[in-house]
This record gives sequence, structure tokens and C-alpha cells, in this order.
Amino acid sequence: MPDRPSFRKIFGNVATREQMFALFNRDREAPPEDRNSGKAYACQWFEIEASEYHFMLDVLPPLFLRTGMFGMSEFKAGFITSVFFEITIRGQRVLRPL
Repeated sequence: MPDRPSFRKIFGNVATREQMFALFNRDREAPPEDRNSGKAYACQWFEIEASEYHFMLDVLPPLFLRTGMFGMSEFKAGFITSVFFEITIRGQRVLRPL
């Protein structure tokens, strides 16, 4: 079986809107090709409030939309910059960008 990197939570609390944008911009020193390809952010996630999930859904038209999740892209090349998804853990809804 191939070794796959595990996902890791990069922020200990539920991120506010300001914290969410700071987390999106945290790897400014990474090479542009790693940021564009998503390699700089691979397997990292953090939790956001439902209001921030819906705010991000309304910012730009999603690149793709599925039940409980959407992908966002603001780059002209069409790379996915973030994936937002909703999961239920022990009966509680949790919203996360990936």
C-alpha cells in the first residue's frame, strides 16, 4: 500500500474571518508553482464557522459544487485554491476549508 501523508489541522480553534484569510496567505515564501499547484497546502485543514463557509460560497462562483462541498478558484489559470466542505461528527455539523 502506498504511503499517503496524513491530514493535519493547522489551527487549533474555529477560525474567524480574519484568521481564515491569514491562514490562506500563510505560505507566501513558498515557490509560486507550489502555491498554484496546491503542493504548499497539501493535507492541511482548519475549521470555520457556517457563516464564513456561506460567505466564501458567495464571494466568487465556485469552480465546482457538490452536496456539502465546493471548490474555489480565483486564479485565471483555473487552479483550485481552496475546497470547502461540511462534515458531521457525532451529530454535529463541522465546516472546513481544505
